Amino acid sequence: MTRSSFSVPAAGGLALLIATTAAAAVPAAPPGFTALFNGQNLSGWWGEKTTNPRTYLALTPEALEQIQDRVRKVIVQKGKFTLGDIREVFGYGRTHGIPVLEYLDTIGFTYRVGDARVLAEKKRTPNGRSVNESRGLKD
Repeated sequence: MTRSSFSVPAAGGLALLIATTAAAAVPAAPPGFTALFNGQNLSGWWGEKTTNPRTYLALTPEALEQIQDRVRKVIVQKGKFTLGDIREVFGYGRTHGIPVLEYLDTIGFTYRVGDARVLAEKKRTPNGRSVNESRGLKD
């Protein structure tokens, strides 16, 4: 039978260590930083789980117009907009960029061909109308 190395005096010492650590003052944040933990609760924390993402990810009409201009410029230059263009053109990654591209598809600005986007106004249906016209949208 093996004997445990954990003894009652060690447990008391551990409790004392935890108590003194918890009672110690929360160190101040270094210059240029903001402390996230105030020593009592997590009220200084912010993140995707604490706020509705729709409030901080919403696009204003001006921002949407700017995005459309940037996407149009890339498509005119390269013939398509790929997932690799997201960070360079939008300034953020694929996590937020793909929903923006899907929204541009939904409103009839672009359409998806494989992993790339092209301008919807260039695509024609068999009867010669643009994709936007067939969806009832303005070109």
